[in-house]
Amino acid sequence: MGTGKTAGFNIAWSGYQKSFSLNYFNPYYTPSGVSRSITISGTKTNANELNISSYSTDQYGVNVNYGFPLSLHTSLTMGYGFAYTHLLTTSSSSDQMKQFKQDYGDKFYQLLLNIGWGRITTDRPYFPTHGTQQSIMLTVSTPLYKKSLQYYKLTYTHDWYHPLNQYFTLHMHGVIGYGNG
Repeated sequence: MGTGKTAGFNIAWSGYQKSFSLNYFNPYYTPSGVSRSITISGTKTNANELNISSYSTDQYGVNVNYGFPLSLHTSLTMGYGFAYTHLLTTSSSSDQMKQFKQDYGDKFYQLLLNIGWGRITTDRPYFPTHGTQQSIMLTVSTPLYKKSLQYYKLTYTHDWYHPLNQYFTLHMHGVIGYGNG
């Protein structure tokens, strides 16, 4: 209706993973141009199907992010979220998985904090044919109780668009990240 607000729903289903997400984005949450996005998601992963180990995880979460315009092309993103992870092991799980579960438990409640920077110089927001999009995001997981998971991850994403002719555009996409916990 011309407001720029978007809503989305995603379902992915494979032999080892089932996931869903719902999201809502309001580019003009405040009159000064601050945006807000809300995402609700869930994922069930069975590592045994990938021949990694005999365990599975159920993960659910909600995230809220705010975007603050710094200039016409750059913005700062800050947000928070809540994540729940349930680790399920079997009698055939590896000794390391059993020891991990004994040491840390099988239910994890996380408070997620993130901050990021982004720059967009594409010729249009949807189906761009020329320009770049890049972002860097830091996510830190803080525990909500004694036996919980603590980690951080830093991710850089870069997209480059170049027109090949009036019908085709070359799109190169790259992601690099680092994490520890």
